[in-house]
Amino acid sequence: MLLLLNYFINRDLGIDSNEDLNSSNYYALLDQIEELAENEFEFRFDGIQVEWFDQRITTNSRLRQFYQEITPYLFRLVLPQYLHNLLSNELKRYRKNASIWVKITINDKVGYPIQLFADNNENPEVLERFVTMLYFLPSRDPIAQRLSRFFSWDDFEITTKEQIEQSINENLNDVGPIHLNVYNVGQGSLSAICDGDDKPLIYYDLGGGFRWHRNTYPHTLTLHWDMVNTIIISHWDWDHLETARRNRFGEWAPYNGKNWIVPKQPIGPSYMAFAAHISASGNLLVWPDNLRRIIFNDIEIIKCHGPHKNHSGLAIIVTSRDNEIDKTLHPGDAAYKFIYIRRRTHLNGNVATHHGANFDDDNAPVPITENGCIAYSYGRPGYGHPKDDAVTAYENNGWGAIPNNRLDTFIAGHISIKRQVPRRVHGNCGVNNCIICNLNFF
Repeated sequence: MLLLLNYFINRDLGIDSNEDLNSSNYYALLDQIEELAENEFEFRFDGIQVEWFDQRITTNSRLRQFYQEITPYLFRLVLPQYLHNLLSNELKRYRKNASIWVKITINDKVGYPIQLFADNNENPEVLERFVTMLYFLPSRDPIAQRLSRFFSWDDFEITTKEQIEQSINENLNDVGPIHLNVYNVGQGSLSAICDGDDKPLIYYDLGGGFRWHRNTYPHTLTLHWDMVNTIIISHWDWDHLETARRNRFGEWAPYNGKNWIVPKQPIGPSYMAFAAHISASGNLLVWPDNLRRIIFNDIEIIKCHGPHKNHSGLAIIVTSRDNEIDKTLHPGDAAYKFIYIRRRTHLNGNVATHHGANFDDDNAPVPITENGCIAYSYGRPGYGHPKDDAVTAYENNGWGAIPNNRLDTFIAGHISIKRQVPRRVHGNCGVNNCIICNLNFF
């Protein structure tokens, strides 16, 4: 389908279709749709230059042969309701986890406003450009099929359950009771499963305020790697990967040799190039297709079963044996109805899904609890998280409904999902924004 941007641009701006606009063309995957406000939607695309792909990639090309020369381009397009409504068929495909490829034509003179940047860290600024055509490639289009073959998981080995269990065991052997900490990284998500001294054992997401929300990212952030061998990624979204992305172009040494447990999802050039980079420097453990969950000691990893990336990633439940908050769910960005929570699982700790955004079915269902503690991870200015309706839904189901049972990273900074303890083993290390020294407790 040809989105009628070119029609509206030509009609409203009087652009001569024969005018030389010094245009550039990109193939891009529809990456994310976010509701910004009433009657306004953000579309994000993940793409590459048409010229590079057409000249360099053949039907026999493999991603890991070329990942180091790929320069991904990320696009942000804000559309009003009436243009959003024109895309009903494409949105149905998107909600079914289909790979939706588009061809985008942009220039720096006239057209419909669009933002982009090249994901190579040489120019971190968001560029303001204009789009004159946005063409949705049919799923059977030969170009769309060639793009999907190249940017696919076919070039990666799918992991076994035993490999994932071994990776987790390497981090949890003889460490004692564990709990979950949530760190302030602006409009994003970065958490860790920690030991009794709040030292990270397994990171769950390594995100933060990304590009359009980069101003929400803290000026300094000091992670600890002494006891970490495994990283779990909830889903492939840059606000859940931004800290690692920044270090890819800076200090990557702490990441070398690490195990990355990741979901197998339809993703575009920037994520696939990053996955290949991870695989080249460590161990990429791609979640098996038919594995619903893994329960290993006090950690449960759950494969979510919903549509598109947010709702089809990996959630975790952490059991804390020395903690009044003894069972904590971190859903990533998934709506709760897409998380297989076992019967008789009594949760009393929760990280608000999707940074406190509204979610499916008028914010229902929410796991029911009594006097539950909830953490909200977000930055401002951002998407206006947490949303009032979502907060009300949580409170109505027992989350943060009484004083001292809610903490927000935007206000409190780094959060330990534990009741206050009178000791601080790590002390003050003197490092700016250390994730151990600067914790706040419920």
